[in-house]
Amino acid sequence: MFFPLKETPPNPLFKKKRGSNILTGLLIWLVCVACAGYIRLYPLWGHLWSPTGEQATLTVLVNLKKSLLEQILAQSPQMPLDQSDRLASDKLNEVLRSDNARVRHAIEQANQAFARQKGPAQDPIYLLEADPFYFYNLTENIAVKGRMADTIKGHQYFNPLMGAPHGYWQPLSLHPYVGFYVYK
Repeated sequence: MFFPLKETPPNPLFKKKRGSNILTGLLIWLVCVACAGYIRLYPLWGHLWSPTGEQATLTVLVNLKKSLLEQILAQSPQMPLDQSDRLASDKLNEVLRSDNARVRHAIEQANQAFARQKGPAQDPIYLLEADPFYFYNLTENIAVKGRMADTIKGHQYFNPLMGAPHGYWQPLSLHPYVGFYVYK
């Protein structure tokens, strides 16, 4: 036996509003587009790199190590070159720890000198294409080896697959780690 169901009047609190659903969807879409645009265009706004800054840092550190090596060889000329080079590296690390402010000041002065030599025109900034196989390889390295690359120094890692045949030093990125944790 079937009993007819009584129709209940719709509850006004649960009434669907078509306009608000469209507005909510549009708002979510705009937030996603804004976040994606910000992340994609961040290199244009952030200027995270400075070619003259890297050049100044390398120049100051190389010259400092060279002068330390010359001092070591002047004090003990009979010392083997590999041993004196190691000693110069150790002294350089000691100077970087103890006289960090002076070294940074020298790097800043060299950076300003390089910027003046280069003139007002800067290198063009371009947005790199996202290479899914490159990031897949880095993510796979994290899954297999537990780290992005075998060699990491400071804020860079060595990628032997880039810049063949010698490899290339790349800045560290959280992108492969995010991919790995999303995968897990």
